[in-house]
Amino acid sequence: MNILKPLFLSSLLTLTACSLTAYQEAENQPDNNYKEAESSLQFRFALRHLMPQKEVLYLERTLANAEYDPERWSQSMADEGFITSGLLSGGLDNSSAGAVGLIAKYAMKSYENRPTLPHTSFLVVPKSELPNAAMSVEEATDFYRQKTIDNIKETATEFGYSVKCIDNCTEMRPVFELNLLNNVTNHIYSPSVIVVSTSLNELRKPDDSLLSVFGDDTAFTSDYSGWVVSFYSLTLVDGDKVSYTTLNLPDGLTAKFPKNADPIISTPIGRDIYRNFSAKMKSWYKGTSTKDGYAVYNGTVYRLANISSFSKFTGYPTSN
Repeated sequence: MNILKPLFLSSLLTLTACSLTAYQEAENQPDNNYKEAESSLQFRFALRHLMPQKEVLYLERTLANAEYDPERWSQSMADEGFITSGLLSGGLDNSSAGAVGLIAKYAMKSYENRPTLPHTSFLVVPKSELPNAAMSVEEATDFYRQKTIDNIKETATEFGYSVKCIDNCTEMRPVFELNLLNNVTNHIYSPSVIVVSTSLNELRKPDDSLLSVFGDDTAFTSDYSGWVVSFYSLTLVDGDKVSYTTLNLPDGLTAKFPKNADPIISTPIGRDIYRNFSAKMKSWYKGTSTKDGYAVYNGTVYRLANISSFSKFTGYPTSN
């Protein structure tokens, strides 16, 4: 027996473990609940831009031009797949010939089988959550910006972090630094600093296709990727400060992003933070197609499956 081989492997594993950062050691795969899958039309529609462009086109054109029947849609989608459901519900425009032509055009076009966007976010504002049903777009946007900021602060406090706004504090893209107040925590890993990057763009009134999906109680929605709240993990050596890069955006404004930061959702504390925050923002959806694919909605973190197909696109609730 060659005793050098197991000794070598043991030494290699020890060296590898020692080289891991605290974040890397905390990264883990959550347990997925395959019995409680989320596959509602609302969930898929809110995260639609994670799907390939052809699937988004089928969905949006069908909803915009066909009379929507939830039972018929769901049944046809289950029986024949999404393209057939578009035909059964009236096609992509008002004439059957035009419908078939448009479907053929997009179905035959070559697309890479990958999501259109690596990240997306979407906010739906129910009328019942507004203090005043007659609010204008500007008033509703200001109200929900403040609500979002208040919920960030409340979540931070509940996890033992102080909160400081460090950029764009009175604009649409405030950036926050959360600093751990002490080392007493329920999680094995708690980063010393969490940076929260946001992009809270102006809301808009929903069109008919959005109302057909989310219902008549819908007062406003964001654009896709229009209501971003992202938590990033940083573990700093004593005395170090967070380093930022500043990006010039197309609208003429700037935004700061932390350098050498990690997406905290890959860790148990990160998923708990997102669960806590999204429970306060019940109609806010966040999704990513990078690194296994996650979605956050109404207090639950989901692992995403089958992002390449609207008819099969599914989220599985996770637990740490």
